[in-house]
Amino acid sequence: ETTVNPSSAIINTGPLTIILFGQNFATGATVSFGSTKLTITNQTITQIQTSIPASLLTATGTFPITVSNPAPNAATSIPFMFTVNPVPVATITSINPTSVIAGAMAVNLQVTGQAFVSGATIQLNGVAVTTNYFGSTSLSAVVPDASVAAAGTVAVTVLSPGTGSGPITSNSMSLTVNPLPVGDFIVNQVANDIV
Repeated sequence: ETTVNPSSAIINTGPLTIILFGQNFATGATVSFGSTKLTITNQTITQIQTSIPASLLTATGTFPITVSNPAPNAATSIPFMFTVNPVPVATITSINPTSVIAGAMAVNLQVTGQAFVSGATIQLNGVAVTTNYFGSTSLSAVVPDASVAAAGTVAVTVLSPGTGSGPITSNSMSLTVNPLPVGDFIVNQVANDIV
């Protein structure tokens, strides 16, 4: 019996390196994903390393992966069913900071949560901003000054690239923009060296 690690992927990702585990993999063996042959990059009698190209991960479902040995002892393994999952719905658990003063500039917003995928973007009141992806639980972005120019509440969401039904929006958390206290003002100072 052949097993595969990892055994699943998210749609529209890849290429994905996988390792097949089994027995009696012969020199000249081939690996197929459905009817498409994959390129083998490393092989022993019990392991095969190969890669699934992104072009084969564009639809959800289960797909057979098989290993075939050549003649004179030609044989094909029992199919291992590889799963391509839809994009998960991202969940925001916290943002930092949770509040700023109106007129603040270049605020670095950290968004923590679950099921963030590469290509996900932070949205502020529904408008996407340039987003840094640090893995499935962490994103960041610099808040445009115009978004926090006036007191109020900014809705923070994460938009994940979707499947056939389109992009998927996470839950929302609020970034509070507090009014500037009476008598206070913001000074943006550029440090200069004094000789």
